[in-house]
Order: sequence, then structure tokens, then C-alpha cells
Amino acid sequence: MTNAQLSPSERSDDFTNRLRQAMRRHAIDTAAPTPEAEPTAEPVAVPAPAGQGDLVVLEGDCMSSIAAQTGHLWQTIWDEPANAELKDIRKDPNVLAIGDRMTIPPLRPKSEPGETDRRHKFVRIGQPTIFRLRLAENGNPLANQEYTLRFEDGTELCSATNDRGQLECPMPSTARRAKLTLRSKEESRDFALHFGNLEPTELLRGVQQRLRHLGFYSGPIDGAYTKQVTAAIKSYQISRGLEPTATADAETCDRLREEHGA
Repeated sequence: MTNAQLSPSERSDDFTNRLRQAMRRHAIDTAAPTPEAEPTAEPVAVPAPAGQGDLVVLEGDCMSSIAAQTGHLWQTIWDEPANAELKDIRKDPNVLAIGDRMTIPPLRPKSEPGETDRRHKFVRIGQPTIFRLRLAENGNPLANQEYTLRFEDGTELCSATNDRGQLECPMPSTARRAKLTLRSKEESRDFALHFGNLEPTELLRGVQQRLRHLGFYSGPIDGAYTKQVTAAIKSYQISRGLEPTATADAETCDRLREEHGA
């Protein structure tokens, strides 16, 4: 029987049934994940925080800032036997992960003899912290580039990069942020710097950070293994003559740390 041979009530019921079927198909289609939303790799297990002790590393912490806050030299904390596990895993005292733990040894009082009514000179070692940064654009160093560096406490330094595009200057050990202004005849450019926020390459966030700093990645620093992340890793590997696995393997992470400087 054709639709034209149906009675008005039957045609209405037939239309309702077809409408319901179409709505169910639409609901199934919209509920199904799109190809773009599907992960491109297996989820990456997040390593557990390293080390033991009562002090827990927070965002923005590094060994220099922790040492300044606790009254130690950073080497004293780093070489503390109780922190051997942390030292073995992280290897770099300036690259810690949020949640890492460490033991802070007790302060050891020290006294020096001195005659009264005379002036004595004491030198505090370990201060200030030295900040080093290499600037490049499209792989070319920004040599002899004038800059101004303003720290959050108001400290301001003006100088220029060397022939390799590197700047080196003292900085407050507890500084968390600064603004870097590059000056040229044509323009001035400002960059926000965040100290102590570099994650280890054992964490995907650390890989994302270094890829972004080297110009291979522009997405969020979220630790998610997306198509954009795998494409950035593969592009970096190809450009450096590494096997294009599109994963953050040991060889790739080693090369990232070496090239990035930490």
C-alpha cells in the first residue's frame, strides 16, 4: 500500500513513526565521538612525584627559591643524603615537578671570632642567583639585542645579549615573575617570564613547554596527548634527525633537555 492509499489517521501515524526514527538516528549520530575527538595515542601515565620529606614543591618553586626561603645554600639541600632519590630522578635542581618532596636539614649555627670596636666584613655566599636565557628567532640567535628585565620586586636591569643571543644577569632568588622587553630601532617587544614553572620531561607538560619555547607547539600546556602534540613531537624529531615516532621517547626527551638548556 502506498502512502497515497493510507487514510488521514494512518498517514499521520506513519509520519510520526518516521519522525521518531529520524530523531533516534540523529541522537545516535550526535552522541558518537567525532574522529577529531578520538585520541591519537594511548594515554600517558603520569609519574608519581619524586623524593621524600616534609617540604612539598609548589608551582613556581625551584631549588634556589627553596634555599632562599629556608636559609640554606641550594647545594646543601640538593646534596642532603635524604634527598638522594629526588636528585637521582630529577638530575637538575632547577627542574622540579609540583608535588615532589624533599628534606630540609636543620640550620647549623656558625660563629667567627672578632675583636670588639673593630669593623669586620662578612660575605654571604650563594647570592644572588644567576639567570641565563638564550634568545632566538626562526633558529637564529638574537645577537647584541638590547633588553630591559623588570622583576616583580621592582629590580630592573638593562643590557644586551651576546653574540650567541644569550643574556646573563643576577636575579632575586625568590623571584617568580619578570617582564623582558626587547628593544630595536623598529619596535619593542614584551615577554612575560615565569620562573620555576618548567616541568621535567618525564611529564608531558614538560615536553609541551620545551616544544613551545623552541617554536614547534602553540597549544595548551595541559599534559594531554592530542593530535597537535604528536604532530609537534614528530616535526621536532624530523627536524633534528631523530626517528619520527611522534612520541616523547627517551632520545627525544634527552635532545629536548640538551637543546633547551634544562
